[in-house]
Amino acid sequence: MALESVFVIVDRPLGSCHPQWPDSIYPVNYGYVPGLPAPDGEEQDVYILGVDHPLETFTGPVIAVIDRADDVEDKWVAAPQGCHFTREQIESAVRFQERYFRSQVIVLPQNAKEEAMQNYLPACKIVTTHGVRGEMKALPLCDGAEFLAKCKRLFAAADGAGEVRVLGVRPQGNMILLRLEGVGDMDAARARVGRTYYFAKGDVRLPKGRYFIDDLLGCRVVDAATGAEYGTLTDVDHPAAQDIYTVTDAQGGTHMLPAVPEFVQKIDLETRTITVTPIDGMFTEAVNGDKE
Repeated sequence: MALESVFVIVDRPLGSCHPQWPDSIYPVNYGYVPGLPAPDGEEQDVYILGVDHPLETFTGPVIAVIDRADDVEDKWVAAPQGCHFTREQIESAVRFQERYFRSQVIVLPQNAKEEAMQNYLPACKIVTTHGVRGEMKALPLCDGAEFLAKCKRLFAAADGAGEVRVLGVRPQGNMILLRLEGVGDMDAARARVGRTYYFAKGDVRLPKGRYFIDDLLGCRVVDAATGAEYGTLTDVDHPAAQDIYTVTDAQGGTHMLPAVPEFVQKIDLETRTITVTPIDGMFTEAVNGDKE
């Protein structure tokens, strides 16, 4: 379970300036636990998520710990009771300050189910039966039959519950035909119509240069030449041969970035950073006659 509720005095409320760097604005409430010393000798600092207005005090559970490899003090993350955040959401919320440290988010067991769900992705949805021997017609929710054939098992729930062995996968037009262990007749297949099955990310190996969309979302997008941060990757579309990344900047504006080598130089999932070389107008005002 998460740490029991803590009482926090908020000395840097949402929207306030950093006491040493006035250009740095706090997008979340930030405070400390009175009387609880941290390794640096000061009181334990806490980020507060899930509250969209400035606070003076806060009481709630700690849902994550920010482990800083290059600092003596870790930071805590708290949220209102029942308010859940994934690791990626927490990383995005605290990046305004944690980007200056080598830190990682450790989600506490209260959010273990949400964390587990990040390791399983939708594979297919059963839409009808096919024949009388338990084969099922399914809508692929991944890259199709060839990709799904690499999976030796699927799961009935997004948190990895309900493991079942895959006996066969073959394409049928835009659909797939699927055979699962324990599904040996039409009645058993009919009972699974409407069910979504999931695959474990660890069970498949993507070709070099290919990534799970789930892993890309929340990555920082930075300039290869200057290191300037353009925003966070918030969506991936596939309208044609190449993906299109949606990058959301600090002001909430969105920018379209074609995921081609000319613009995307490097994707580093370990540091959750995408390094880019954009052209004029992609993240800034259009110039040289591009603007009407």
